[in-house]
Amino acid sequence: MPEEFMLHEETERSDALVAELAELWERSVRATHNFLAEGGVEFYKPYAVEAIKCLPLVMTARADGKAAAFMGITGAHLDALFAAPEYFGCGAGAALMREALARGVRSVDVNEQNPRARRFYEKHGFQIVSRRKTDDCGNPYPILRMELPEGKDRQRQTNNPRAFLTRGGCVLFLRFISRYIRNWNRSGLSFRYS
Repeated sequence: MPEEFMLHEETERSDALVAELAELWERSVRATHNFLAEGGVEFYKPYAVEAIKCLPLVMTARADGKAAAFMGITGAHLDALFAAPEYFGCGAGAALMREALARGVRSVDVNEQNPRARRFYEKHGFQIVSRRKTDDCGNPYPILRMELPEGKDRQRQTNNPRAFLTRGGCVLFLRFISRYIRNWNRSGLSFRYS
């Protein structure tokens, strides 16, 4: 496996790119989210696809031209970070995390039942500040809010002009998607997953 990854800001969200990242998301979730009930991946996939299309910033870590991992950022919040299973532990996620920190990311939400992800964020200095019993779809998958403590990595942020521009608001990945769920629910469709 390569140790160097090329980071690329994905400004054009072509159908091919969205399909590539959605496939990576699905393989990553199947490898790490074994707590999801039958049909869970299929339930969440349309929301993941919509997020890939709409998140303000999407970056990929590429190896040999293909996406090894990707992340989505809104303001100072890391909305998503997923790596292809074959790149777990190879540095693709860490490379994206370093870039996220340089851009001023201060918070992330993680499924409580995904201990690997929790350890990854703790390794990068994040600490649990709150816990919700359900995800934003109302399903019984507790969500941990993790944040960098005040002063952590502050020097790196203040020396990076991009960080100043991205320290603004914080939008949760699933809350971003929840807008679509609420709109669809208003149209009479039910998106409650059980």
